[in-house]
Amino acid sequence: RRRAARAASNRGDMLDAAERVFADRGLDGSIRQIAEESGFSPAAIYTYFENKDELFAVTLSRRGSVLLDTITEAANSPGDALDRLDR
Repeated sequence: RRRAARAASNRGDMLDAAERVFADRGLDGSIRQIAEESGFSPAAIYTYFENKDELFAVTLSRRGSVLLDTITEAANSPGDALDRLDR
């Protein structure tokens, strides 16, 4: 159980670092830069992600989920359509 929690935490730390690197450098950001930013080795990152493309896709998916939740909450909130759109 502890090992699974640690793995989830490590993966989250790697995704946070990837998000920062991709935000700064776009797709030119490298696994090495993400490793430096996260404090993990490139080999450790490859333990959790097959390649940079997968890491990028998972990073986008994670942020997309947050955005979708925010949009859904605003769409289902009270008020007229313009108020909901503004939220």
